[in-house]
Amino acid sequence: VTVNAAIADGEPDVVVTDSEDHRALLNHARADVDVIDCGRDEDGLPLTAAVRSRRVVSASKGGKRVVRLLDGDPFTHPTGADEALACAKAGVPFEVVPGVADVTAIPGYAGIPLAAGRKRSVAIVDASDRTDWSRHTADTLVLLRVSEIAEAATGLVAAGRSADTPAAAIASGATVEQRTVVSTLGKLAADVSAAKLSPSVVVIGDVVN
Repeated sequence: VTVNAAIADGEPDVVVTDSEDHRALLNHARADVDVIDCGRDEDGLPLTAAVRSRRVVSASKGGKRVVRLLDGDPFTHPTGADEALACAKAGVPFEVVPGVADVTAIPGYAGIPLAAGRKRSVAIVDASDRTDWSRHTADTLVLLRVSEIAEAATGLVAAGRSADTPAAAIASGATVEQRTVVSTLGKLAADVSAAKLSPSVVVIGDVVN
């Protein structure tokens, strides 16, 4: 509802998106709206945060009204804060519309309470790049953008976390096609591979139980 209202009632001149999944939402926009892709370049490679920010700022030139679509909550998106800062530096007025973050919504739909029990710490980890796993000692870890589950699991075990720690990998979160594989840290990579899953969120810790 929030996205539809922003596109339909906000009457944007430009819609900036980085996902093909957003295309269906453009049915709510007027016919002459300009659509700008800031997800990938001409060679199909992901754009950096700096390039995305420049495209968002550039889209507003001439006083155009722009709607920037981001999955989940804008400020838990990898480039949401960078784009907002770029607008502020360029003197472009903007409003942030908070959303429901993947990091809480997807485990919630899978029935995993991130803060079960008292005095339980939760850490959100962007696992798309190489990570120093010894730094992440929270009771519950929520891994986003996991490119290599086996590498992450091996790193966590090497850093002292038990291979028997409960773990869950969730794919297509918050959709009718959502699937969850529940396993342990030591077996998760093999179980995910066997299930032919491409998870968007991985939760590690006793809360999985």
